[in-house]
Amino acid sequence: MSRKLENSLLVKSGQGTYEALFVNSAFHEITKISEQKRIFVLADGNVADHHFEFIEMVRKIATVVILINPIEDSKQLVEIPNYLNMLLDAEIRRGDLLVGIGGGIIQDITGFIASIMFRGLNWIFVPTTLAAQADSCIGSKTSINLGHRKNTLGTYHHAEKIIISTEFLHTLSVREIRAGLGEMLKVHAIEDKKEFDEIASNYSLLLNLKGDLPHFIYQSLEFKRKKIEIDEKDQGPRLVMNYGHSFGHALEAASNFQIPHGIAVSMGMDIANYISVQLNFGTKDDFDRMHPILIRNSNEFWNKLIEKSKFSKALLADKKNTLDSYVFILMDKLGVPSVKKVSMDVEIDKLVFDYIEDVRANEINKK
Repeated sequence: MSRKLENSLLVKSGQGTYEALFVNSAFHEITKISEQKRIFVLADGNVADHHFEFIEMVRKIATVVILINPIEDSKQLVEIPNYLNMLLDAEIRRGDLLVGIGGGIIQDITGFIASIMFRGLNWIFVPTTLAAQADSCIGSKTSINLGHRKNTLGTYHHAEKIIISTEFLHTLSVREIRAGLGEMLKVHAIEDKKEFDEIASNYSLLLNLKGDLPHFIYQSLEFKRKKIEIDEKDQGPRLVMNYGHSFGHALEAASNFQIPHGIAVSMGMDIANYISVQLNFGTKDDFDRMHPILIRNSNEFWNKLIEKSKFSKALLADKKNTLDSYVFILMDKLGVPSVKKVSMDVEIDKLVFDYIEDVRANEINKK
């Protein structure tokens, strides 16, 4: 059954309130903004390929459009001066507006540049991937890579407006849609069992961009909003938003980023639930309840080459860890993710890789 969708979500932050606006035409909204300020655009090269006419129309109203390859190397710290110089060559000024058009990588680059250029520029974000629309677009975080260390540098600098239009989603690959659904499954699991079970039951429709997709995108942002408004700087309650991420980030690094982030999060949630049972934090009932949909969202990626040494190194380097403990988001006995400290004496790596081999064996048997 279709639900009435609110077209605006307001998010409070320490820097002020900002808006996620659901629209039919992103270009129409950008045009209205360009009539008030000069706009300087950083855009995902894939959007230029798949939505050529949209980008060409944006070129006509923007001072400059800079196309960026949406890969992790593009958000290396050494690349940032190149973007800054292109903007300065285009004569950007403090009163101008940056516009990011793309997925999470473009969001990170645009938000980071906006936070440091002239000690702070206003910016807006047009998320074009499901993961960006349903998760990363709110929360204020910007993240930049330093060599092999992913998301080591960053700031908190939210977009003053996020323009969300599902018009961009229909050119996404199935892999990209699954990556977005991974993030949506995560935030629904954090909200409560009922919400997770509801989105899981709608999975097939959502995978085909059908059903109440705008509703579930809105719900994902609403659930996340409640966490970030009480803990914008990730010091307490917001940490649970990292559910699936400790293991997911390690899987990304250990596969040389062959596993997309949102899908790695699905795998990371499944691993976290398994570890929760092994360490007696959570119950097997909750693992069994969530396992089928998490495997379905990630099944083709468990057979990717995952280098154990890289996995261990990435897990140890997780920003949440203390000197002698891992800090994981694991299931508790109520079936809700919560922050748990685990001594580094525990052989987490062995538990993880034993489980990965079990998953691989089960998938082979099904074939």
